[in-house]
Amino acid sequence: MNSLQNIAISAAAGSGKTYTLTNRFIYLLHAFEQPERIIALTFTRTAAGEFFHKIIEKLCDAAEDSAEAEKLSKELVITADCARYHHLLHLLINSMHKLNLQTLDSFFFRVVSSFALELGLSGSLKLLDESSESRMRNEVRDSIVHRPGELTTELKEFWHAFKQATYGQEARSIEKVVSEFIEQLYALYLNTPAADRWGHTATIWPQGCPWQTSVAPDWEELANKLLAALPDNLSKAQVNDFNSAASAIRNYGSNEKLNTLLNNALAVASDILAGQATIKVRKEIQLSSALCNALADCLRAIVWHHLKRALENTQGVHRILQAYHDNYDRIVRRPGRLAFADLTHLLAPESAGSPMGEVDPMTRQLMDFRLDGQFDHWLFDEFQDTSRPQWEVVANLIDEIVQDDSGERSFFYVGDTKQCLYLWRNSDDRLFHDIQTRYNASGANRIEQHPLSMSWRSATPILDAVNEVFEDDALIAETFSADAAARWARAWQTHEASPATIDSSGFSCWIEAQKNDSPTRNELILKLLKDLNPIERGMSVGVLVRKNADANEVADYLRENCLLPIHTGSAIKPAVDNAAGAALLALLNLAAHPSDSHAHGYLNLI
Repeated sequence: MNSLQNIAISAAAGSGKTYTLTNRFIYLLHAFEQPERIIALTFTRTAAGEFFHKIIEKLCDAAEDSAEAEKLSKELVITADCARYHHLLHLLINSMHKLNLQTLDSFFFRVVSSFALELGLSGSLKLLDESSESRMRNEVRDSIVHRPGELTTELKEFWHAFKQATYGQEARSIEKVVSEFIEQLYALYLNTPAADRWGHTATIWPQGCPWQTSVAPDWEELANKLLAALPDNLSKAQVNDFNSAASAIRNYGSNEKLNTLLNNALAVASDILAGQATIKVRKEIQLSSALCNALADCLRAIVWHHLKRALENTQGVHRILQAYHDNYDRIVRRPGRLAFADLTHLLAPESAGSPMGEVDPMTRQLMDFRLDGQFDHWLFDEFQDTSRPQWEVVANLIDEIVQDDSGERSFFYVGDTKQCLYLWRNSDDRLFHDIQTRYNASGANRIEQHPLSMSWRSATPILDAVNEVFEDDALIAETFSADAAARWARAWQTHEASPATIDSSGFSCWIEAQKNDSPTRNELILKLLKDLNPIERGMSVGVLVRKNADANEVADYLRENCLLPIHTGSAIKPAVDNAAGAALLALLNLAAHPSDSHAHGYLNLI
């Protein structure tokens, strides 16, 4: 680190992402001695706390031990002794109240709080906890579902939208259905609010929908035309199959059931629409032109029957989300009660109805200027989990950093695009490389990429197994798609063992156990544990499964069939299985966070 560069670290699992980030922070602290000018952002409080802890730990070790000081100085490519690291530790501790090691959400809340008036918010801002957020959602939902007084035009429109959105579905409570729409689709609405993007054929098929029919299908006529087009050379069994298909078509408007022939026809629908197809009706037969046309009309009517309903459902869902959005903005967001998702919505210029998209350019420029003046160095952890709207919030600020040639400002981000976990919050792993491409397009190497593929966690046999599976582009393409395989290949780096783990022993194998196999999955796990003999060898063993229910099942089986101490991580909830422990935890939570309404309410009940 002998020169200040903008760096993107593409890091594999176990390669030392946190280690690299903490080294970068200490290097900046040594170079500029302004910890308050450094901002490090991650996605969880735990990660932010770990980041701070590791920095303090490294500085303490280097301040006390000359060997550790020499080692750290060598890694940072600086000249520093124990006294220097003691000074940096003292500086950091004295600046703790000014440090900016935090989650992305907490940073966004700070920004929103600083510019509340510019964003059109009134009153003191309050970040909603999970229980309060759920209560507010229900309040807004009820404001559009249950309205006293006359049947207003707005309410009539809501009921029409609800009927559209739920047509053809099993009847359920209105509140439950609307709540599901809100929970599952409101984030999507914020990213794509335009009505023409929700269930409109012109947007989905700019060249025209190949299945769309101009009039409602006459099922009786379609069935008769299909039978009239049958050739004379069919066997009796084949004719019976076509008669069964015609009967299904006649009744399709009411029961929507297909026979085997129609299902086979749908499998080769593109060929039938093209006028030349072979389908299986007892045996493979080549369809005549007339039969192709008649069958194509039937398939077109069947598919459009479902597409039309789906399009109308989608349009209805959009209208419900629009009503919810308008009322949520009025009842919750504008008065200053904010959920985490609202923070990005308020600050991202492209978000639906975001004030940042409406403020005049001078106001936005002033806001960016004030923020830009606070920080000289930006560090991002787990960058692959960043969404496009989140990036839009800080894009102008990072642009100032990257374009700065003074050598006194920097941008540093770390991530592994193979571990994108926040898709439920619209994270986009492609952003990691898109940023590099944008700033390096002119040939200027404004952001350098430093790959980290050496694992400090796993032994060579484990890494060999990982490489063998995930380097098989052909298998990935066959299992998923060619595009997915190409995208994976761009992100993949061959994993190799570090000097600390290269001589470690290890073992890997792939055992596929079906439910009805003998031995079963649980029996195989037990056998492997007995072979490992972890107690005598001083080992701890982790057994990973996909679901909590599976974990409980495996744990119960092992407890019944071996003497090993078994702990189920998903079920460990210390102190909350009794009233006294729960009360103590509530008291501690309230002491740490006086605004914790859940803890306050629980203690009031005692």
